[in-house]
Amino acid sequence: MFGALENGVRTAYSVIDEYIRRGQEAAGGMFNNSNRRGTMSDDRGNPGGGFNPWNPMAMATEQWIAAMRMWSQAWSAFIPGSFQQAGFGPFPFGAATAPAVTVKVTCSSAVEVSVNMYGATDTTDLVSEPLRAEGSSAKPIEAASIVREPGAIRVSMKVETGQPAGRYRGLIRKETDKSVAGELTVVVS
Repeated sequence: MFGALENGVRTAYSVIDEYIRRGQEAAGGMFNNSNRRGTMSDDRGNPGGGFNPWNPMAMATEQWIAAMRMWSQAWSAFIPGSFQQAGFGPFPFGAATAPAVTVKVTCSSAVEVSVNMYGATDTTDLVSEPLRAEGSSAKPIEAASIVREPGAIRVSMKVETGQPAGRYRGLIRKETDKSVAGELTVVVS
């Protein structure tokens, strides 16, 4: 009786071993297994599956993921309290975003002011140069006062009464190393 029981257990184990072997062969045959070719192996990644450059679906998948990322970022802007992830704003990866700028002008005539801050600069210690007239020898406009506030830059300037009409430009520099951080333009009508 024990012999029949031992033979039954041995048969059951051999059936299980055969199923496992067949499963491994089937799984290995699903892809182009380079190890199966022995000395003809070129040890390359499998082009039939996975996320590798030889997979024909890799490029389409990357484009689909990029499109879904842009779509979700666009919709997240409408959710109160949400924020965009780093690198998905209007500036490239690693670049700082341009700060908000407010301008206060004291003048008796109509003026138009534009401030162009270069986004990747540190804006902690800024100074303005006097604004010089373009194409004329008119008296320069005094340098603007620039104050850094949390999340914004405040520019205050005074244009003297009787300042000749024209376009005036001046650079905004970092006080420490004198590198250019932006540009201030005033058009006096």
